[in-house]
Formats: sequence, structure tokens, C-alpha cells
Amino acid sequence: MTDRFITLFFLQHSKRSASDLCGRNDGNLKVIFPDVEMEDVNNSEVRVRAQPGDYVLVKITSTSSQTLKGHVLCRTTLKDSSAYC
Repeated sequence: MTDRFITLFFLQHSKRSASDLCGRNDGNLKVIFPDVEMEDVNNSEVRVRAQPGDYVLVKITSTSSQTLKGHVLCRTTLKDSSAYC
């Protein structure tokens, strides 16, 4: 499952690290990713941070039985993310 792109719904800051965020994918698996500025798919000139309720595109870099970890690529919409997934 590593090196795959997934779209997830950002929920909250990670409970274990102040520098990470936590969201859920369409299979309801928890996905942890760093809290960094990212490109907005609708305006590539704008750098944004994920806000609760945003959809973000993440590249999965590691997995465990209940959690995925990855690097955020951009803030997206469900419609626009289909080009990557």
C-alpha cells in the first residue's frame, strides 16, 4: 500500500504529535501526515495549511495494521482528486 496516493478527510491534530495532523480515508483508516503548507489544487500559486473539513491528497509512505502515514501533496476536492487516485 505504500507509494499510493489517497484522498482523505482531515479531522484534527494528531494526539501523539503537535507537528502532525490526522484524517480518515474512504476505508475509515486513520492517516497521519505532517502539518505543513501545501499547494491548493484550485490555485497552485497559493500555499495553505489544512483546516478541519478539508480534503487533502496524501502519498502513503508507511503502514501498520491500523494506521497509514504519508506526506501531504495538496489540498483538493473529491472531484479533482480522481486525477491522482
